[in-house]
Amino acid sequence: MPRIFSPQQIRANRLLWAAVLGATIIEMAALYFLHLKLDAPATKGAFVIITASLAGTLFYRFYRRDDGLSLFASVLPFLIVGGFAIENATYLAAYMSFPLVDKPLVAVDAAMGFDWREYVFWINRHPQIAWLLDNAYGSCNLQFIVLLPLLFIRAPAQGQRLFIALYTSGILCAIIGGFFPAVGAYGYYDIKADALPTMPATARIQEPLFNALLHHTIDVIPYPGAGIVQFPSFHSAVAVLLIYGAWSYRILRVIALPLTLRSWHPHRLMADITSATQLVGLSLPSWGCCLPNACCPDI
Repeated sequence: MPRIFSPQQIRANRLLWAAVLGATIIEMAALYFLHLKLDAPATKGAFVIITASLAGTLFYRFYRRDDGLSLFASVLPFLIVGGFAIENATYLAAYMSFPLVDKPLVAVDAAMGFDWREYVFWINRHPQIAWLLDNAYGSCNLQFIVLLPLLFIRAPAQGQRLFIALYTSGILCAIIGGFFPAVGAYGYYDIKADALPTMPATARIQEPLFNALLHHTIDVIPYPGAGIVQFPSFHSAVAVLLIYGAWSYRILRVIALPLTLRSWHPHRLMADITSATQLVGLSLPSWGCCLPNACCPDI
């Protein structure tokens, strides 16, 4: 049976797309005035995917009215365009070149009783735990593939809340990360793979691009590039949001364990993780408050 959304849901979806497209336009204008260019070889493929998905969105919106399927068809374009807006925001934020805050973040960790170096070397002495954390950290795409179709088919209001909070958290992480940039724990302590065999291959992958933007030694930015925001941790924010989305389904609550482990990956300081969790607390009530009750049936 076709599902017809409430006016609140339709308005929330339009506001979300307006915010994403508006941010993208502003960011592209900023890149132009800063004489920065994007090297994005996958643009044509992304354009084809977006066009096909939007055709499905319009088909189920105006020809064979089913707002649930229309919203589901717009998921992929939103992930592409929204991800583009968030990543560009991180580049522009780093380009503001504010002083690094790694030392104060380490001090915050110490005040909470957490020693990141001791933690990461403890994990190095337990390779099974390192393997578990690495796989939990890398499972984000699979979690999205499983969770998003269920949410948008069975409980679209919950899916909308998740998307709104996801985008809001990403933009907030980029803005805060611009005013309080950090190179990350591995870079701050200058830890190299030969001293830490279990160190992830991606642990310091963001540093060349981050430093080039910070010191204005680059004018062509590769896209997609490495995530350069360390504080607050957007990866931790995503983990919390996916737990929020999965918790409505009893059978999917088992996903909460790897998601929680994902937040404890040694990529991040404790200060990065806790700040991201607080951002999610701000993001969930943001535009989601204009949606109807997002309660989902168990499956």
